[in-house]
Amino acid sequence: MKDMLGWIAGAASDKKIRRHAIQTANKYAKKVKPLVQTIQAVAGTYGTPEMAENMKNMAGEAKKLAAEAMQFVPSMQVIGASFADSAKIFGYFSSIATAAGIATNVVQVYQGIQVLRLIDARLKDMASSLAAQTALIAQKDFPQYVHDMIRERVMQTSRDPIYEHWFFVYHPDNDWYPGFYHILESEPVGPEFCGYTKQIDTAFVFMLAARRRIRERERRAQEEGRPIRPTRLHLLIPAYQPILILEALQIPEEIGDFVMEGRINSNREFVWLNLPEEQRHYVQDIGQFVPPSQGFFDVLMSVIGLADIPPKLGERRVLGARQGFIEGSDEDQNVANEYNEKEDAQRIQDRHRDTPLEIQHRRQHSTRPRDRERGRHRRSESISTR
Repeated sequence: MKDMLGWIAGAASDKKIRRHAIQTANKYAKKVKPLVQTIQAVAGTYGTPEMAENMKNMAGEAKKLAAEAMQFVPSMQVIGASFADSAKIFGYFSSIATAAGIATNVVQVYQGIQVLRLIDARLKDMASSLAAQTALIAQKDFPQYVHDMIRERVMQTSRDPIYEHWFFVYHPDNDWYPGFYHILESEPVGPEFCGYTKQIDTAFVFMLAARRRIRERERRAQEEGRPIRPTRLHLLIPAYQPILILEALQIPEEIGDFVMEGRINSNREFVWLNLPEEQRHYVQDIGQFVPPSQGFFDVLMSVIGLADIPPKLGERRVLGARQGFIEGSDEDQNVANEYNEKEDAQRIQDRHRDTPLEIQHRRQHSTRPRDRERGRHRRSESISTR
């Protein structure tokens, strides 16, 4: 590599040779870079030996979830040399994931006959032959299907003159990973395909980290007077059998320009989510699951045997945030403050662009616990002086 760099420097007087040398160096660098790297979110860093102890500390008071939390390390399979292959994004991902405490989240995902049972409680038996068939599809055919889906969407958006597109993949299983990796070795998709994971909260936290980095690039380009295309994030959810997430979820507004994409089979969506109606513009070819009343739902879940303790409905949670968040609790207040302190530096840089009226509006309507406390304190001082 040193000889190659010396050759580049020596060829500086010849533009044609220099251009060829740089192309050769880039090609060499891509070969050295790993095809896929696992990025794990751990407090203060990512992918370190202290992971197990950090995860134990993050579990905290989550008694029933302690065992699951010890097994759940937020991890993303990031494609080498992709748009998201960035040390800054990895750092943001780690800090957001650990501050939000998503390692304690246990998202119940139902697949296949389980989903059909929820839609039609009269289906009481699951054929063992179908179970064997779906397992075979997952290992043999599904990796190629995932690759085809990604490649199709990347090619369809490659000539977009307005937007740059970044693609991510979520699927609750990982037994298709080896076959998919093997396909990527011979058929890379391109830098637009950024990574994949089996943890939906991890996917959203990583995309939030990517969005933060994208906004930094956009601000720099604006300051330097350079044109830059806005970026649209895509979360693809391929499936070989129906997928349903019962938990009432909400897409974070901070994710910006974003779309979550599924697929249709036999005129029916394969992926079903419980999202608010006003966020349907975020999804494409994904079904809207509207659960029945809690009482009826508890009975139904018990009859078809899908859960020992039926999940509680109606408590909507923002994806990428911790489950069981209770506004005003001391523990969650500390988590929120820790995350907000990391955001303050950027907020201060941006705040000089705001007018006094905008600042007053933000303080009055802020959802941050610390900002609300400041607002109440200022209002009480104003009243006392009258």
